[in-house]
Amino acid sequence: MDKLSLAIDELFLYGKEKIQSRKEIKKINIIDQFNKDSDGNISRYVKYIEFLLKDEFLNEKDIDLLDIEISYKKYNDEIIEIKGEFYASDGKIFDEFYLIDNLEIILNEIRDFIYRCYMKCDEIIDVYVN
Repeated sequence: MDKLSLAIDELFLYGKEKIQSRKEIKKINIIDQFNKDSDGNISRYVKYIEFLLKDEFLNEKDIDLLDIEISYKKYNDEIIEIKGEFYASDGKIFDEFYLIDNLEIILNEIRDFIYRCYMKCDEIIDVYVN
């Protein structure tokens, strides 16, 4: 799991560096969370990068947060279930993927998904600001 977590962190740091220079960006957070089952064991990992927009740039839609979220669960040493979503705080989903596969395939899909999100990010920010 460390390889997967590290890969996601590196992709998020790349996005933070790429997008933080926009004048409309107030703050970018990279957050790690996890869900536990009834026995207290970690059942699902959740990582996301959130882009908080400055209030003075918001338009009438008043949406100030964009998130790229990756959640995953390891079933055994070979199989991982993963879900990715790129969405706004109004619930609108711009891109998503879901996959159950081995680590190598998962890493390629995550990279492709996150890069797609970054390519769309400038256009999407423009929808929510003046």
